[in-house]
Amino acid sequence: MTNHVHMIVSRKGHIPLEHIMRDMKKFTSVEISQAIEKKLDYIHENPVKHGFTNSPECYDWSSAIDHAGGKGLVDIEMLF
Repeated sequence: MTNHVHMIVSRKGHIPLEHIMRDMKKFTSVEISQAIEKKLDYIHENPVKHGFTNSPECYDWSSAIDHAGGKGLVDIEMLF
């Protein structure tokens, strides 16, 4: 988007992710995975919704192309 950024962030290291995101630790790993997938869908569809592109994979600053098996402009590490 031109005026803001959407991100899903994971922390590597000694601090477990559940300590960082305390409100999510009441959910199972399946529920967390589903919530992340839902957020990722929202992030990928946002440029389409706002008319910047016809397909999430065609938006230059999206990781949608990476999730579709291609390589986007930004280096990302796939978590799932």
